[in-house]
Amino acid sequence: MLETISLIVSVAAGVLSSLDVVKNVQGIKRAKSSFFLEEIATTIDEVVTKFKNNEVPHGACMRMRQYSLHFVDTLEGLIDTEQLISYSNMLYYAHELELLYKDVQDDNNKLVELEKAAGMFRAAAMLAKI
Repeated sequence: MLETISLIVSVAAGVLSSLDVVKNVQGIKRAKSSFFLEEIATTIDEVVTKFKNNEVPHGACMRMRQYSLHFVDTLEGLIDTEQLISYSNMLYYAHELELLYKDVQDDNNKLVELEKAAGMFRAAAMLAKI
């Protein structure tokens, strides 16, 4: 399950470092992409909050799975398509956040990694907007 956290952090770092807001990508596409990345960050933050309250974040897995399935279409034009496909696949394999419950209870440092990923997604959301 620790691979799940590593994959999420890798996707967040990859998106942030490879975000290439192309000049021809205009308003609605940028706004949609920004909203999408912000929603991923919010989902991760909600998972962390649930874990800190010793709760299982029911529903988060399905949300992350849906994000992975729409990753390429939503962010197309902002990041190289091959990279998007790779990130989408990584996110798909890491979507089962509920299964991390036991691991994060044993090691709270895992929550810090998830919080970092949420921050990177948030930063990417801001960059996509401007």
